[in-house]
Amino acid sequence: MDLQLSDQKSVDSTNRTNESHDPHNPLALMLIGTGLLLVSSARLLASEPSILRLVPPVVDLGAVGEAPVRVDFQLQNNGSKEILVEQVVNASSCSKVDIPRVIEPFSSVLCSYTWNLAGANGGVQSDILIYYRVHGDDRREICKVPMQADVTPDYVFDCDFVSLNLETNETQTVTLVRVAQADVRLLDVKALHPAIDVRIAGDRTFEISGKTTAGGKPFDRMSDIVVRTNSENRPTDRLRVFFRFPSSETGKK
Repeated sequence: MDLQLSDQKSVDSTNRTNESHDPHNPLALMLIGTGLLLVSSARLLASEPSILRLVPPVVDLGAVGEAPVRVDFQLQNNGSKEILVEQVVNASSCSKVDIPRVIEPFSSVLCSYTWNLAGANGGVQSDILIYYRVHGDDRREICKVPMQADVTPDYVFDCDFVSLNLETNETQTVTLVRVAQADVRLLDVKALHPAIDVRIAGDRTFEISGKTTAGGKPFDRMSDIVVRTNSENRPTDRLRVFFRFPSSETGKK
């Protein structure tokens, strides 16, 4: 069968074109049928959701405490091919994520993660990123698992940081404010810089002061106070301290 119609003379081409319009012409019927099949296949491929989807689209834990939380979520393969999970990246302090390596076509799998919320306060958000490939396709896809929670901590400091003037031997008192129902008490406090003094002054209070013994040119520094409590969820925390060495020590060695 000669299909190179563009190489024929114009009269012959016109005749063949007229023949192709004949609804009873076998060649016309074959071309029409082939065209409909190709269009239908293209539409099917374009509409096939061969991607990994999270159901529901956001994991909302609601109100929680600082204790690690295990949450189950569902991943859905809406495509006609296997999904191969290659890598899972935690964008937060998720301690463990359990996801099958292979997800069958048109199926759902139950996954879980353990989210460590120690130190969080109020509304928090984070993501899990799942890198995968569809079987037979070299392209790498990403499925994002958005997470959110409203965290009530065991305790907070009554200040965000402490600023000390070592020239005046200033002393500041810091209190652990109990937010949750846990009976939080201080066990130990420790300064990480030798120019800072710290001592426990009560069940939930401690005092920070400076030692005016530094030598050399005065300069600004910062360090941390390490705080230990009986909190099961957050037994250790840190408070930032900004301080300045006294100008009276200038020139001493």
